[in-house]
Amino acid sequence: MNRILIIFLLMSFLTSCFKEDEAIKPGNKEVFTVSESIYTHQTYFDLSTREIVSVIPSDTWDLGFESSDTGWHIIINSGKYLGIYSSGTTDFDGLETVPSTAKWKYDKSDGDPDSTAVGSWLSRESDSPTNEVYVAGINDGIKYKPFKKIVFKSLIYGVYSFRYADMDGTSPGSFSVKKDPSKNFVYFSFSDGGKEVSAEPEKNSWDFVFRQYSTTLYTDDGIATPYFVRGVLSNPNGVTVALDTLIGYAGLTGSDIPDLQFSKSSDAIGHDWKSVEIEGTTATYAIRPKNTYVIRSTGDIFYKLRFSGFFNDQGSPGYPSFEVGELF
Repeated sequence: MNRILIIFLLMSFLTSCFKEDEAIKPGNKEVFTVSESIYTHQTYFDLSTREIVSVIPSDTWDLGFESSDTGWHIIINSGKYLGIYSSGTTDFDGLETVPSTAKWKYDKSDGDPDSTAVGSWLSRESDSPTNEVYVAGINDGIKYKPFKKIVFKSLIYGVYSFRYADMDGTSPGSFSVKKDPSKNFVYFSFSDGGKEVSAEPEKNSWDFVFRQYSTTLYTDDGIATPYFVRGVLSNPNGVTVALDTLIGYAGLTGSDIPDLQFSKSSDAIGHDWKSVEIEGTTATYAIRPKNTYVIRSTGDIFYKLRFSGFFNDQGSPGYPSFEVGELF
């Protein structure tokens, strides 16, 4: 079994052991700690106010619908272990099973709108739906288990309409969600028969979110492997991030900004601010103290950030702490 797959299984089924983070000396800084576990919640943070804007359970939503005027993309909640199978058929009632060879997809963690699991459900040439049937499945740590089939029917005057049911056709439903220009996405949950849910704060009110998500790592043999991680995703509404490992948090100033390379990828901070070592069935994590992130916020102000811990006061993992300083 390859190393990445071992990690995947460990993260899915085992409670990991964590070693004490490398100490960071106190000084003139603002330190914050996530209040709810990154394993179970999504926590939105705003740099300008230095406040947690919103905290929601990770399983609050299933689908997200792009809300910009010209937006049409649909995202899935990989933090809930969701994946999508594209069936290749338009026969909604006739599709009752998923082949064992099915290729399940999740949204790319870099936030590229053209690399979503759902993909091109709407023809950009004619603005008409393909009517392809998609299957949503939940990963149980080994494989995806299908639980809903979906067909996206239209996007008219800012309203998305779609149909869904269990794989055997039971619990059918139809739903429509309307764009909200104040947010990046509007959200839907299959729970309670299907409902719109409040998940993301207004797009100008937050800079990054602590959450669980799916990404792709590579084995020692270079094989791409899906992996559930816990990390930080940036607001796609204009936030960019650069990584410094040479100057250091204390020495980094605004004059260093022109020499940094900024990325608009949502996972520019991602999960690599902590390291992991596997010893038998134990995963040991530690903060990377040399990683300093420079963030250009939604308010067009530059900040520096570094992580200082991964535990709460009771010693439980999954509670990142970090310090922030404004550059200009």
